[in-house]
Amino acid sequence: MSVALSGEGKSEQAVEGLTRALAVMPDQPDLWVALGEALVAHNKGLVSPAARLAFDRASRIAPDHPAPRYYLGMAWLQAGKPDQALETWQALLASAPADAPWRENVARKVKAAQTMLAAGVGR
Repeated sequence: MSVALSGEGKSEQAVEGLTRALAVMPDQPDLWVALGEALVAHNKGLVSPAARLAFDRASRIAPDHPAPRYYLGMAWLQAGKPDQALETWQALLASAPADAPWRENVARKVKAAQTMLAAGVGR
């Protein structure tokens, strides 16, 4: 439901619903990831401190969950630190199953971070 709400531009309602769900089920990493994603959507694609906290909580509950590491890389990139983003995403790819459906997306992000570094961004 939160994905649908965020897709309709109703990210505030998505955040509200997820917050209620987490009050009942606080140990569900996918709910924390969904909250982080709704917060990113609400912030027009920027990984806010609140979103970072949600992703961090998901990561503490499920350390192998790929989404928190993906968004950590995005936060580094948005902060102008493509070297940190590259390191985060390369580690994510190194630990990913060969058939992970999100590998291609992360590989594109790795190339983008490499391009930024080659252009001198973050130095």
